[in-house]
Amino acid sequence: MSGSTIFVEEGEIVTSDDVVVVTDGTKQILPLPPVPPHAHGEEAWPELSPLRSVVLMLNLALTMTLSIVCAQAVVVCLPSIGKELNIQGNNLQFVISAYTLAFGCLLLLFGRLSDLFGHKYLYLTGLAWFSIWSIACGLANGPIAIFIFRAFQGVGAAASIPSAMGVIAHTWPPGPRRSTAFASFSAGAALGGSLGNLFGGVLTTYTAIGYRAVFHVCAGIGAFVFLLATVVVPQDYKKRTDDNKDRSVDWIGAFLVTAGLVLLTFALADGQTAPQGWRTGYILATFILSLFLLVGFGFWEYHIENRLGKMPLMRLGLWKRPYFAIVQIVTMVGWSCFTSQQYFSTLYYQDYLHLTPIQTTVRYLPMSITGLILNFTVALIAAKCSAQVIFLVGLVGTSMSPLLFILRTDGASYWRYEFPAMILTVFGADLVFACGIMAGAKVARRDEQALAGGIFNTVTQIGAAVGLAIVTQIEAKVTTTETSKLGLSHSDSVPSSVLLKGLHSAFWGTFAFGVAATIIAAAGLWRIGTVGEKGSEAAVVASSATVAPTLPLTEEKEVEATSPMVKTLSSV
Repeated sequence: MSGSTIFVEEGEIVTSDDVVVVTDGTKQILPLPPVPPHAHGEEAWPELSPLRSVVLMLNLALTMTLSIVCAQAVVVCLPSIGKELNIQGNNLQFVISAYTLAFGCLLLLFGRLSDLFGHKYLYLTGLAWFSIWSIACGLANGPIAIFIFRAFQGVGAAASIPSAMGVIAHTWPPGPRRSTAFASFSAGAALGGSLGNLFGGVLTTYTAIGYRAVFHVCAGIGAFVFLLATVVVPQDYKKRTDDNKDRSVDWIGAFLVTAGLVLLTFALADGQTAPQGWRTGYILATFILSLFLLVGFGFWEYHIENRLGKMPLMRLGLWKRPYFAIVQIVTMVGWSCFTSQQYFSTLYYQDYLHLTPIQTTVRYLPMSITGLILNFTVALIAAKCSAQVIFLVGLVGTSMSPLLFILRTDGASYWRYEFPAMILTVFGADLVFACGIMAGAKVARRDEQALAGGIFNTVTQIGAAVGLAIVTQIEAKVTTTETSKLGLSHSDSVPSSVLLKGLHSAFWGTFAFGVAATIIAAAGLWRIGTVGEKGSEAAVVASSATVAPTLPLTEEKEVEATSPMVKTLSSV
């Protein structure tokens, strides 16, 4: 058989010229005549000029940049926020967690809503919502106000990010332009991290309104991206009037997964600062309840799809697609390494070396430059190089970064240890992110693209929370033990030697996550093939311009395909 296979509705299989279906042990070969790509309610690819394509890619990349800037910049200006709004102690962390909780826990829901009701519609709504509440954050005059406004700001980011990924998947067919668009989108995250540090330090230090300027700048960028998007983002495809697909929203599933993720993220984040740590009563209760809700979500999705015959929030069959689940696992563990490395390298610079926020920001500049180079490298090699190789290079690079911080000696030059460490840190983040979203888009159906993007981004958020929770516990345990050996109490200042031992233990924990992700990728992504499409886009579109007649597909069927990435079809 020639061509490739994509995943469509039950009974529909799209290939270049024929379909091989194994049903009850009997192989059926069904030759099919070519039909236009818009037949049977399918969406035709929009025709964009080269200039509009470039502007659209930049617009979507800015969306990712903006969401990261708004998270990272607030970390830098957090002391100023606490001082001006009189936010005491551990409560200051809620300025950050309110945004990340809303963002990370609503990605899945908004991804599905975007697939159902239109990617451009949700994309613009998310940008507008984000900009409005960014202004509100800059005007907040008390702790409660800033907590609430930051949560609403995170809601806007959660709506725009998976919708942007859906726009990419529905604008460009598989091919070089789609790979470039996904790589540009991923590069926006790398750029956002550096700009966030820069905005947080410079605007807080050198503007009259201090940290409030960060939120106003984010609102301005959000408004610009919104206005540009109204012009360059193609209109959502209008469904045929005879389309009888179930477009109802699984609100019960949405509640279960959102509530479960909120409680899980809260337990992981707050367990580090709770009075008795993980043994605190409400931390244990929320953690256990979150697991019950998430397990219940899985059972409910199976029930509503297979027993009630209705559309679930997330088709469980998506996780059976080739390599989809293993890519999510590798990404989650790899993100635990990357996020922990970023966090503890910041503590190393500011708490151990006593550098200012601006000095710390300068040391992070190699990350953004390297990230941009890596993402566009992925765009060039995605169709030529095995995705496993790309994953492994990225994960090995990020794993080496904490080792360089451990090997660094007092008085050593920045260029000898820290500079290469900053470069290697982003290998795992950018190569894994760019390659991972392409892998998900390749096996997801066209009406699952934003959902797949939401799942991928949710996985990164969970990985970050889990990694920080575990590595922070390791660091705290070592620091406490070493402090006790010196006969000091917890209220005493921690000596530099003890602080360094705690940081080294954190870097070893970070290294362990990197090694684990590397091993999983080496064992689980064998023969994954490439995530980019070879050949011209016209050839790819032509290869998917055939629709099979309705077949009674009730169980997982095996479909012959030329790419190892596409080899099984799950009942959907």
